[in-house]
Amino acid sequence: ENFKKYDKVVLSSRWVSLWDAGITLIDLKDRLPLKRMPRKAKLMLMHPEKSIVAVSAEDPSGGDGYIIQLFNLENRLKIASWKLEERVFAWSWIDDKTIGVVTSNCCYHISAEDANPQKVLSSGGHLVPWEESNITGYTTDQTQNWLLISTASSNLEGNSRCHLQLHSRRRGEDQFLEAQAGCFGCTVVDQTKERRNVFCFIEKGQTNSNSRLHITQLADPTEPKFKTSVEVSYHPRFGDDSSRALFIDEEKGVLFSVTANGFVLIFDIEMSTQVYRARITTEEIITTARDSESGGFLCICSNGHVLRIGIDSKKYDALRATREYEWD
Repeated sequence: ENFKKYDKVVLSSRWVSLWDAGITLIDLKDRLPLKRMPRKAKLMLMHPEKSIVAVSAEDPSGGDGYIIQLFNLENRLKIASWKLEERVFAWSWIDDKTIGVVTSNCCYHISAEDANPQKVLSSGGHLVPWEESNITGYTTDQTQNWLLISTASSNLEGNSRCHLQLHSRRRGEDQFLEAQAGCFGCTVVDQTKERRNVFCFIEKGQTNSNSRLHITQLADPTEPKFKTSVEVSYHPRFGDDSSRALFIDEEKGVLFSVTANGFVLIFDIEMSTQVYRARITTEEIITTARDSESGGFLCICSNGHVLRIGIDSKKYDALRATREYEWD
């Protein structure tokens, strides 16, 4: 099926949501019959694992406010409801119980266990005003102390620029990066085999020959921390390629980069090395999501294929031992 015909395609580790006159839900986990829902909401966000949906719509009383409601799809009961005074630009599940919401002025964390949205970040001082940017993602580390907002914008010449805003709630500090993609993870980074909380991002150079992956441990400033950078090797025939999304397999200590031209790049974090590059599709990749089952990721292609990309542990251990890395 051609997914390009839909107004919107939303993916989580369990659900595919297809938007046209109504909303069609595809359960990737249980292979249940398709569910159809009326298209009454402005935005809809499926829980990554459970039959729970968050819906957002403009406040019927007027103004720029939004109403967010949480429903259980199995018994069709409303779980919780919140009202925000600003327009919702982006949102995502950041853990099993919490949704992160980016509005025109702030970031909020909302949970069914708390009647009041928690403000965690203000937009003051952003390099590009959020209203003039396409917000492409919001995520946090596992402690929810570190927040990451991804944006894309175009200048007067039509050139696209991608930025990351990294915020520390504990320090109240922001760092702004001109980078393609970023992610958090808790994984092994050295021979101690202890898991460390890390932030990864790919910095886009003037040409693809000097794009680099940066991996930094999120630690107290007074403590020694792991920090490394790796040259990113895109395919030489695709000089305009760039990374669209990053995912960490925390069990295996590897990082996946999904590129605009359908390639997957794999990096070994402990060895600070790119170990794999292959094109997984020639079709346009519409969206991606973490895959909790394999530790890798899922992606939806424009031709309707849903691809699951992960690592076979035995084969990867053998590859690490021989260092005979695979390219294309």
